[in-house]
Amino acid sequence: MSTMTQPPKDKLLGDLKSLITDAEELLKLTADQKGEQLGDLRARIGQRMAVAKER
Repeated sequence: MSTMTQPPKDKLLGDLKSLITDAEELLKLTADQKGEQLGDLRARIGQRMAVAKER
């Protein structure tokens, strides 16, 4: 793949940070929602965000 078609790393990192911020807000806004599936989803998102932040 040529460098002309690859997005800059800074843009990718910025997009990832925005995604993490949005996911954190979603987790906060749905914290009082009940349901096993929603709880499982929140747990998976939280785990994946923790891994992404470590990188």
